[in-house]
Amino acid sequence: MELKPYFQLLRKNLIFEGMTELEIEKGVEFFLGKKAVYSKGEMLNRVTEPLAYFGIVLSGVVHVCTTDWEGQKCIMAAVGEGE
Repeated sequence: MELKPYFQLLRKNLIFEGMTELEIEKGVEFFLGKKAVYSKGEMLNRVTEPLAYFGIVLSGVVHVCTTDWEGQKCIMAAVGEGE
């Protein structure tokens, strides 16, 4: 994964705060980091499933949603770039 365009963004995250570019590269390598692209409205994980991985939003926003008993979707949180 090409990290150069994301160094400034990654440095703002607590995981990589204060690290050099080389340290960030080694950290991403250690955690088997990869870049994934998701479509608008695509489900990333269900609350009933364990998380297989964690991520940092590189662009856009990820909404954390729940569905009420009437089937209405409710946004619980918005996770933005660098979070």
